[in-house]
Amino acid sequence: MPVPELEELDRWALHQLQKVITRVRRAFERYDFHVVYHTLYQFCTNELSAFYLDVLKDRLYTSAPQAPARRSAQTALWRLLQGLVRLMAPVLSFTAEEIWSHLPEREREGESVHLAQFPEVDPALLDDALEQRWENLLLLRGEVTRALERARRAQVIGHPLDAEVRLLFPESWKTLIPAYRAMLPTLLIVSQVTVINQPETGEGYTGETIPGLTVWVAKAQGKKCERCWNFSPEVGNVPDHPTLCQRCFQALEEIGFSHDR
Repeated sequence: MPVPELEELDRWALHQLQKVITRVRRAFERYDFHVVYHTLYQFCTNELSAFYLDVLKDRLYTSAPQAPARRSAQTALWRLLQGLVRLMAPVLSFTAEEIWSHLPEREREGESVHLAQFPEVDPALLDDALEQRWENLLLLRGEVTRALERARRAQVIGHPLDAEVRLLFPESWKTLIPAYRAMLPTLLIVSQVTVINQPETGEGYTGETIPGLTVWVAKAQGKKCERCWNFSPEVGNVPDHPTLCQRCFQALEEIGFSHDR
């Protein structure tokens, strides 16, 4: 997919990759090989594994193959793979070569990763304003994660997808949140998110890094979809598929499985 059509989260990941390329190229030029290692390791561990890939799983597992959101994720993952395998090649030569050998032959630039062009920063993928917005959203994710853990210890929920989260934001956040309201359940990996304007009854979690934020966690409404594991009041609305939510039913319709019994 063309970059402007990618989901914003996918563009965030590619922006982060450009920063990694910049640091790794500079480190190689200075023979700071330990910086190369730490930069790649931290990117794969923190930005990718702990956040981006964790959030992405729902989109990849449950969307129809040709759904724009899924194709956006695949486009970003392909670009990430192409960048990372080339960046690691000088220091993880055999690992990089093995990865390269598993890429589709028609997509390889050369028979060996060591014959491919070393990555350069793509200015079209840099977006500082986007990064600033997502720095705030990552703060929110951290706050909600702590609230969920507290609710889990109190046996309110067992798994994050068991949860409905209610968020009372400080005034300074009220211009940012409307644009991201629909994607908050995916970002926070919970079944439901409600943005409220008045405090709930009962004790909520008070934000540590976002002053003025309060989070309430309750059991999610509805039944559990057997396909995506999200809870939804829509589960059971389709007579032929009483264990699926509407989103999963629509995905199965697109791939022609909705009438299979």
